[in-house]
Amino acid sequence: MKKLAFILFFFVAFTIQSQQFTTLLNAVYTSNTNGTALAIASDNAWSVQLVWTSATGTVNGVVYIEVSDDGANWIAHSSTANLTMSGASGSGGYDTGNVSMSWRFVRARYVKGTTTSANIKVYFNQLIKKTN
Repeated sequence: MKKLAFILFFFVAFTIQSQQFTTLLNAVYTSNTNGTALAIASDNAWSVQLVWTSATGTVNGVVYIEVSDDGANWIAHSSTANLTMSGASGSGGYDTGNVSMSWRFVRARYVKGTTTSANIKVYFNQLIKKTN
């Protein structure tokens, strides 16, 4: 019994959590665009951060967070998985919370609306659990 308790303590004590940041979109966009598909670990929670600057026109572009099992057929992660831009600059975020996801891929899809141009950066952040 003492061996089992020691093994469990050893396993729990050496589990490290770190974060992985990946850029999904990063450019000046003047038209609609689909970001590159990113393979993700399906058992970890994740979030997305949107930052935009130098937006022109009537700024109302939307970044949709989409997921896929195969990297070809995309759906919205949820009905609230969209970030709407307003003003010349700003930021926003979307978080899955502490929920395991069953998706293999994620991407950001930008729909410009009446926005003429905007410098857009979308960052993906995933909690990675490592055991040493």
